[in-house]
Amino acid sequence: MTTKSKKAKPEGKVKKKKVKPIITVDPDEFTYDDDISEMGEIDFDSVVGMIEEIDDIPLYPKILIFGEQGTGKTTFLGTLPRPLLVLDCNERGTMSIRGKGHKRIKVRNHQDLENIYWYLATQKHPFKSLAIDTTTQMADIVMAHVLREDGHEGIPHKGHWGGSTQLQKTLLIRFRNLPMPVAFAAQLKRLNEDDLEDDEKNKVPMMSPAVRAILGAAVDVIGYTYIKEVDSTVKGKLVTKYSYRMRIGPSSEILTKVRTIKEVKYPAVLEDPTFDRVFKILQKTLKED
Repeated sequence: MTTKSKKAKPEGKVKKKKVKPIITVDPDEFTYDDDISEMGEIDFDSVVGMIEEIDDIPLYPKILIFGEQGTGKTTFLGTLPRPLLVLDCNERGTMSIRGKGHKRIKVRNHQDLENIYWYLATQKHPFKSLAIDTTTQMADIVMAHVLREDGHEGIPHKGHWGGSTQLQKTLLIRFRNLPMPVAFAAQLKRLNEDDLEDDEKNKVPMMSPAVRAILGAAVDVIGYTYIKEVDSTVKGKLVTKYSYRMRIGPSSEILTKVRTIKEVKYPAVLEDPTFDRVFKILQKTLKED
């Protein structure tokens, strides 16, 4: 018994099925890449529906502040719009903002951070702003979670650091995206000048380089808090006062940032900084536009 062999299909270019756009496109002004035929039906109307006026986007400032202990980081956080919720990541530095009606959650573990985010994301809460004090301590909480999940005791290895970094970035961006003012506080890290690149700063927030890059790009303002001694003469006597300050203007040594257009003028250093003063600088961008 013999069987007939199937005829082989002639080789050559397979004709691709054309996709008709949902909106009309002038072929003289727009051409498709060949690969678009593999995407199936494309709903251009859904893209049009996602377009929004930039001027109509609500302004919810996102701020990263860092500095040495006792330089006014938590005091600045206390000036955020009330009611304010402070996530205390084992910092325990809320003494300076007592008596203002602020609320605190003492973060114990990574699950607390996840639960808090989803609670705030529902927008069914009374808070108008959020502060995380500090992201430096938050990193320790996240690392503890990574080690516990891996059943590891002792010094973290490369994989643990990678997992911790990814979790931190996810959490920080989630909190950044909340529709409310959000401020992140961090401790100061001084980098070794011998190890710096040409354009790298030596005073930066204490967090891993990858996390610092992501959060630094995600916020509107980066401020460096410090204390300056100011001498003055009162009735013939030399008097020294201590001024709490925040640098937000450009610096060759300190990581700072204000997301605004170049036409907006603002002081490089704020004395006794508050959220309202920073907010007014950002609002100038809207007026200049």
